[in-house]
Amino acid sequence: VKAAMVEESAFDVTVFSNSPAVLQQIKAGSMILRNAASAGKAQLQESLEGFFQELELKRFSAASTDKAKNTGGVSGVSAEAKAPAGDREIVASIMKEMVIKLAEFW
Repeated sequence: VKAAMVEESAFDVTVFSNSPAVLQQIKAGSMILRNAASAGKAQLQESLEGFFQELELKRFSAASTDKAKNTGGVSGVSAEAKAPAGDREIVASIMKEMVIKLAEFW
């Protein structure tokens, strides 16, 4: 989203990755969002929903043993009391909020 909101010429100083494939995917997505925002609220909403659907194709895994085992619990809730939300659920929740807010204000 940030890459779509800045000038296209600022992409290289806005987005960082050591993977050319990831950079290309982000650049393509930013162009889709930029064009949709120019086309109007309905097109932007549709494009954002497309990104939400793409999330279903992504694979998430723990970056550490502590994360994988919920060492120390989450937000004061012990690991035994409640399993934490998975990364996919967290990202989906953020994206749902983003879809609503961006469609209203962009």
